[in-house]
Amino acid sequence: MERGHALLQRAVRLRRPWRLLTRDELIYAPRNPRPHKLYGFSPVEQIVMTVNIGLRRQVMQLQHFTEGNVPPGLLNAPDGWSAEQIRQFQEWFDSILAGNTATRTRLVWSPSGAKYQPFKEAPYKDDFDEWLARIVCYAFSLPPTAFTPQVNRATAQTAQEAALEEGLAPLIGWDKRLVDDVIQNRMGHTDLEFAWSDVRPTDPKDQATILGSYVKEGIYALNEAREILGLGPVEGGSEPMFLTAQGPVLLRETVASRAAANGQKADDPPSGSRRSPF
Repeated sequence: MERGHALLQRAVRLRRPWRLLTRDELIYAPRNPRPHKLYGFSPVEQIVMTVNIGLRRQVMQLQHFTEGNVPPGLLNAPDGWSAEQIRQFQEWFDSILAGNTATRTRLVWSPSGAKYQPFKEAPYKDDFDEWLARIVCYAFSLPPTAFTPQVNRATAQTAQEAALEEGLAPLIGWDKRLVDDVIQNRMGHTDLEFAWSDVRPTDPKDQATILGSYVKEGIYALNEAREILGLGPVEGGSEPMFLTAQGPVLLRETVASRAAANGQKADDPPSGSRRSPF
């Protein structure tokens, strides 16, 4: 191991390949292949322009506070005032209001004919920022719930769960295709395929409802449901049972009672069916 590590370091220093691997020893599977390039199209590369726009927008917002020259509004002087009168009134107005929060909460009498014209300040955040956030979250298969307004909490939670499931679906499908290619094409097992065995619902309440229904209907044994939840087995929970009005009943006891009523053994196939040759 140490010798191999030393050879690898030496190969890196000399900028030479440590080992020439064949196609059977390497798997190159870009998630977003392109016909005109050898390499894939990573999520970061997809949003380079979007990130550039977002950075420039943040610089523009910073310059609004550091270099902006748009005041909250303008006060028009009465007709006939000279430039000197306007300057004196400005100095007096600033002397009684600048830094004096108590006076700024009171009414101030102004000369007749003076009018105030407010300016509409640019919004700090609008739909364009939300659009940029949606693009970035979409590229990385993430829900944009944290950056978008929601009607209420229930709607936000539902939208987040749907976005999370939709975002994971392409990644899960790509992983399956990759493993299937290894199993079927490289290993030669054309009769096998990869399947996700732990695709759990996002909401724990939905998971509890589904597992409870499976156990009550006899589809899952109690220990099988506990294994999905990551819990240890319990005594007597390895056999499937279903729930009746009188309580839980083992599935094998029901099959045995029906077979006895029909004059068959419990392991005999039902009447009218053929026994499998296997």
